[in-house]
Amino acid sequence: MKSLKQVAILNLNDKQINNMLMNNLEQVAQNHAKGVVECNPSAKEAEGLIATAVVYGANSIFQHLDEMDFGNAIKALKFGYKVRRKGWSDCKMFLWLTPASTIKAECCKDPNLKHLAELNGGEISALGTICMLTAQYDILPEWLASQTDMLSEDWMIVP
Repeated sequence: MKSLKQVAILNLNDKQINNMLMNNLEQVAQNHAKGVVECNPSAKEAEGLIATAVVYGANSIFQHLDEMDFGNAIKALKFGYKVRRKGWSDCKMFLWLTPASTIKAECCKDPNLKHLAELNGGEISALGTICMLTAQYDILPEWLASQTDMLSEDWMIVP
């Protein structure tokens, strides 16, 4: 299915965006811990500790990097961090990953999206996407990297 989630995160303030990103990291950690338990049921008692270790490890790895390449920036996005390039002229700009989700027709304000969800049984899948907060403080859904962005090694975590 094609991604239809375009502007579901409009009108969020910085605190809401930061909460969303932290929840994403915690969700990644919980999913990893569940995967470990599925492969090794005897690890069930340690599931919470495994999730905590994933969060701690991600924080340790990414917070100590002053700069990173594009590959590590993508990994940081997948762990729920915001990233930006030092080379971008406006320091307000950053990227974040909006994870895949299911959109229910009753929650849609966009009439076209609502219609598509209704045609699909009342809900429709939205693929994950990288979004950008622009210098004008607008949200750009489905940001695309330039070749310069992909080859740059000045990516950093946004505090």
